[in-house]
Order: sequence, then C-alpha cells, then structure tokens
Amino acid sequence: MFPVGNMTPRLLSTPSPAAGPARISEARHLDDQGVVRPAVYLHVGAPKTGTTYLQRVLDRNRALLREANVLYAPAEPDEPFRAAVDLRELPWGDESHPQWAGTWQRLAERAAGWPGKSVISNELLAGATVDQIGEAVTSFDGADVHIVYTLRSLGRMLPSDWQEQVKHRHAVTWEEYLHDVLDRGAASELGAWFWGLHDAPVVLARWAEVVPADRIHVICVAPKPTSSTALWQQFARVLDVPPGDYDASSGPANVSLGALETDFLQRVNGLTKGFVEHASYGPLVGELLIRGALRGRPDPMRVLVPTDRTQVVHERSAQVVRAISAAGYDVIGILDDLTDARTSETPEQSATADIAMDLGADVATALLRRIGEQRDELAGLRDVLNRQREQIERLGSTPIEDLSDSEHIGRIRRSVRAMSERHQSVMALRRRWWWAVERSRAGKEPESVD
Repeated sequence: MFPVGNMTPRLLSTPSPAAGPARISEARHLDDQGVVRPAVYLHVGAPKTGTTYLQRVLDRNRALLREANVLYAPAEPDEPFRAAVDLRELPWGDESHPQWAGTWQRLAERAAGWPGKSVISNELLAGATVDQIGEAVTSFDGADVHIVYTLRSLGRMLPSDWQEQVKHRHAVTWEEYLHDVLDRGAASELGAWFWGLHDAPVVLARWAEVVPADRIHVICVAPKPTSSTALWQQFARVLDVPPGDYDASSGPANVSLGALETDFLQRVNGLTKGFVEHASYGPLVGELLIRGALRGRPDPMRVLVPTDRTQVVHERSAQVVRAISAAGYDVIGILDDLTDARTSETPEQSATADIAMDLGADVATALLRRIGEQRDELAGLRDVLNRQREQIERLGSTPIEDLSDSEHIGRIRRSVRAMSERHQSVMALRRRWWWAVERSRAGKEPESVD
C-alpha cells in the first residue's frame, strides 16, 4: 500500500470531469445461454461518508426493493459487519470471533442466489487485500460484481475519523491524530487504519485487480448537498432504480461531537484506561457521555483542519481526484467536490474558560441525574427482593402437603425463578427453599431462614 501521504504532491491544472445525468447505464451481461447473470453490488465504504444512512435506507425499503428485483442481502443489520470480519479474518474488540466463521459465505450465497441485483454494504470491506477480494468475488458464483465506494474530501474525513477513534476509546488529541495520520502514515496504528480504508486510489486499485474498472462506481459526496436525500439519489442511480420510489428519510443520525466535546472525551479515555474494562466502556462512558451528556449540546464547535495543515491536505486531496479521474471508474457526482481548499475555514468561535465550564457543568449534571436514577432503581430492587424473601421464608415453613395444594404456587415459582436468574441473592434464597422442602419431606422441622 502506498498511502496518499507518500504521493508526490501535484495540483490539477484542468477541471475534473463530472458524471451527471448523462451517465449511461451499465450493459447487462449474458451467460452462454443468453440469460442475464445476477449482479452483486458491494458497497465497500469508505467509513464516515454516509454509509450508515444508506444501510438504513436499504434496510427500511427491503420489500419495495424486492419488487424492483433488488435484494438487500443481509438477514439482520449486523450480518455484513460479521461477514466482513470473517472474510478479512480480523480480530475485533481485542479478541477473535470464531463463532462468526462462515458468515461471509452464507451472505454471499444468499446474494448470488438472487436472480436480479443484490446489495451488501459494509465499510470494513474497503481494507480487504487482493487475495481476500478474489475470495469474495469468487464466492458469488459467477455473478457480475460491482463495487460502490462513497467518498468525501480528505479535509472532511479527517475530523470525522478523529471523532470516531475517540468514541472507540482512543486517547489522542486532534494535533496528535493529524501527526499520526499525515506525518507518520502507515507507520502508526491510526495512520495505517485510516489510509487502509480511506486511501481511495489504493483501495480501488486493489478491487480493480479483480473487478473491471467500468464496474467500479465512485460516488462523490457533496460538501453541501442540495437535499437530505442527495446521497440516496446517487446510490439509486448506481442500482438503476427510481430514487423517489423509496423512503429515503435520514432517521436517527450517528452521534457527532464538537471539537471541545471530543477533546473532553479523549481526556476521559486516557484517565479511565486503567480501570474501566472494555466490556464496561459502552455502558459507562458510551451511554453516559457519548450518547448522553456530550451529545446534542448547543452550538458545538466544529473540528477544523489547522492553518498549517491546509496546504498539504489540499495537495493530497487533489492527487486523489487526479488518480480517480485517470482510472476509468464510473464517477457519480463532481470530482472537484473532493478537493479541499488551500486555506482553513475561520472558526465560528474559540474555546474559552466559560465554554469549558459550561461543558463541565453539563457533564456533572448528567452524571448526577443518572446516579439519582440508579439509586431509585436500587431502592425498587431492594423492595422486590424483600418481598421475594418473605414469600420464600413463608414457603420454607409451610408443610409440604399444604405447599403442593397452593393455588398460587405456579405464579410464585415463575416469579422466583425469573428473579433468581437475574440476582445471585435470590438464587441463594431459592437454594435455601429447596433445602427446606427436602427437610419437610424427610420429616424434619425446617429451620428458619435468616
């Protein structure tokens, strides 16, 4: 892989071509008997380019798409993710997942078995090696494979990826992140991950070793779309379906944090790394901060490329445009939308002590509110446990012949069983009850349950 950072900076001297309404639909490919072969559309990324939005639109419109002979292949939302991890043999969450073995093959067989067009979408596929790409294409059993790659400008992807890395527990400042990605490149963990998925010329060149260039579709995501459904309209054109026939509303958006909120979170990540386990991070930090106190704060500051970085980002984004223009791919949108400006945008505001104090107060308030809710939940649980304990104690001192005739025994048993499965203390009381019953059957006086 040669990351964009290793390219010789060269600026484009002529406007890049735009692929607009005049795009010609791809030719239908026939087998030896003259029958149209199935077509599989693999949407391989890139991350942070509207992929989640497109996946939700596809999932929401399954039934209508099937009427148009288009199958959205996943049986459940997480299946493409597990399939991509399986295909690429990736560890995830610091562990391997052998239980996902075979997920890719099952998904591929479902797609290849559809007589029309089928769609699979997952961002991790962008990082597949040539060997993995060959395996993926072969698994579709002779279907015509198309690659769809959605792309934003480098200057817009960098801030989004920094936020995403911080939300996944990295403790790295914006400046440190830019140093890793732009200066160190593949020599750093963050740089290797970013360029492995976002280095469009290299990513697409790998797929082009197996898939013909005219079946590789690059969607240029506009910096200021003309409508909220613009991306779906571009994607629908690739599938050759009328975009207006489907519900393309955005639905719930991914959590997006401002510059100050992201920096606050990365500091929390650094401080909690030693005592918050991976399994606890989501329920604690994710729920309380990322999807709680830090989300939706008024007037968040945008993350902007610093002035001293804008020239190199401009040069690298221009190089991406040139490479895609020369490759012969099917381009949907305006390639020049991928070229970043030479100068930095002016921040709407700067971080001040008052803004930082407001952020701290918002977080503290949210945490105190959650602590109060948990205290109420614990108090309610204690009441339930006390009632269950009283019932179990009464049952323990009831003669076995009366116990078996009780009209309430079924309801009590179900209640106790459900509670014992969730709480060890109730399970302990349940064992004491079993012990009391056995003593009654043996003709012994049951002891009181403390």
